[in-house]
Amino acid sequence: MAVPSSRTHAVILGASIGGVCAAEALAPHFDRVTLLEKDQLPTSPEGRRGVPQGNQPHALQMRGRKELDALFPGLMSELKSHGAFEFDPSNQIARLTPDGWAPRYDDIGATAFAGSRPLLEFTLRRLLLARRSNVRLVQGVRATELLHERRGDEVWITGVRTDSGDPALSEIKADLVIDSTGRGTKAPKWLSQLGLPEPDELRVDPKCNYATRHYRAPAEAKHWWWRALIIDHTPPSNARGCSIFTVEDERWIVTAIGTNGDYAPTDEAGWLDYIKSLRSPLAYELLSRAEPLTEVVQNRTTVNWWKLMHRYEGKLNGLILFGDAVCGYNPSYGQGMTASALAAQSLSESLHKHAGAVDRHFLRRYYEAQAEFLEEGWALSTTMDFRWPKTEGKRPAFYPITRFIARLMEQIVIHDRHMVRTVIPLADFGAKRWSIVTPSFVARLTWGLIRHLVKRPRLATDIDLFTPDAAERPTPSQSVAAE
Repeated sequence: MAVPSSRTHAVILGASIGGVCAAEALAPHFDRVTLLEKDQLPTSPEGRRGVPQGNQPHALQMRGRKELDALFPGLMSELKSHGAFEFDPSNQIARLTPDGWAPRYDDIGATAFAGSRPLLEFTLRRLLLARRSNVRLVQGVRATELLHERRGDEVWITGVRTDSGDPALSEIKADLVIDSTGRGTKAPKWLSQLGLPEPDELRVDPKCNYATRHYRAPAEAKHWWWRALIIDHTPPSNARGCSIFTVEDERWIVTAIGTNGDYAPTDEAGWLDYIKSLRSPLAYELLSRAEPLTEVVQNRTTVNWWKLMHRYEGKLNGLILFGDAVCGYNPSYGQGMTASALAAQSLSESLHKHAGAVDRHFLRRYYEAQAEFLEEGWALSTTMDFRWPKTEGKRPAFYPITRFIARLMEQIVIHDRHMVRTVIPLADFGAKRWSIVTPSFVARLTWGLIRHLVKRPRLATDIDLFTPDAAERPTPSQSVAAE
């Protein structure tokens, strides 16, 4: 049987952020695109059961903003019209690091976007459906099986079978199926049922949970200088942390973060005691001024995993694993949405460059291109998570040396705005690790090391959160900050 080259119809499983990004990437290249979503989606920006992380804080960092706004022109303006806002993470986050309160800098040039996950997801879907008339959203229907054909020793995915009672939806034929169902993907099981090997997988589990509650911020909070409070844990001993993020409608998303098996409780009394036990009393004090709006909601989907599809040897055609279905990071580091946007851009470029069917040769090229940026996120997330002794996963052979160097760099870089500006993009796929190692960076790092060993600069031990934006801020060292 001849191999089809049609790009008539594509089906995407999952209409969350990853699925919507994939649909935008496919729409210019296929006559029709069907988004198949198992949930009945809300008609306003609300959380839903199928996105357990939806109640947790989400902040779009610099690269994520850029890529999503490129995929969906007007996105940032639309979000702003619904109360989301930009802020500068270099001077509008109060962060208690393991060494003290981080300094605030005015000229780093970093911007992030604060808003709730439901608002972002709802807005993305609405923009997609408004701008792409060839995209259809089907709700309340779950894919249960892959349709396929065997052509010699090759397996071609030709659509999906669903749980719908509607004959028109019980079997959906497609030239390409994208699995964007996230961490709950059934793809490995389906591939095994087809006689194909399951993809190799890396897993690193920091034994982490997030217990989150939404609050109405006090009226005076809009005048305070900060937009987020972060109390870091201090590995390898103190595993308790917390964040308070301001989002639309003057709300706070308050998250107790438990790591290394020291899980944050979900009952109100236990959760408040957990907040009270943190290294700083400020989080608990802030909550005493705010009004709780929800119950405490937990999320434990924090394992780092990476299905190594760029090394997959099965003769599979017509199926792409996308977003968290192929690689998911510990959400503490804010990489997931950016990774989906980058994957969508890469998919669109691949479809533009390579005409014809999405065969296994296309898939190999696409996954190899994707692996280049996924590896950067993987290195960051797992290096941070291996700081904890109970983290499960294969530690790199030289991890103790790597961690020692990384920790020393943290202590040096935070005192120099120029180096801070250089390293910030590493957190959001904005630069590759080794690209920052320039002569000027090495020179500043060397001077910083000498200064660290000789003068031992210290970070502030106290901070005032209740003053307006123009108030005095903590600085690490007046001589360095003024350079």
